[in-house]
Amino acid sequence: MEASDRIGLHEFVRRHHVHYGVEREEVADGRRRELVAVRLRLLATHERARLDAPGCPACVELLRELGSFADRVVGAAGLAERAETLPAPRKLYQASGDRNADEVALTIRVRCDAPEHRRAGAGEDRCVAAVRDRLAEVGVART
Repeated sequence: MEASDRIGLHEFVRRHHVHYGVEREEVADGRRRELVAVRLRLLATHERARLDAPGCPACVELLRELGSFADRVVGAAGLAERAETLPAPRKLYQASGDRNADEVALTIRVRCDAPEHRRAGAGEDRCVAAVRDRLAEVGVART
């Protein structure tokens, strides 16, 4: 990732207090569970205290910017062929760090295609390590 790109992404993260959560997607085959994908849920707070409504122009613009941010991070991680950005619901969430602010959310789903990613006990790290590294590189914290 180039320095100028990293600086721009870091500024977006700082301005919108971007953070993420992780959800495993597994399938069960009898007693055996296999990791098939990991969902990284990105959340961003708008610069203003409160958004008008889930579909207000500020909310739609922030979701668009968050989608562009996600695409750039996934691209920099080299996982574009295994990752997809899921359609964002038009919902507002109360910001985790500020009760007077709202957040929007977007989910990146990363498929864990390689056998070493899917085996029991492999954990999600092998599947999404590159994305996590890129998120950490631009200052995004896991919640």
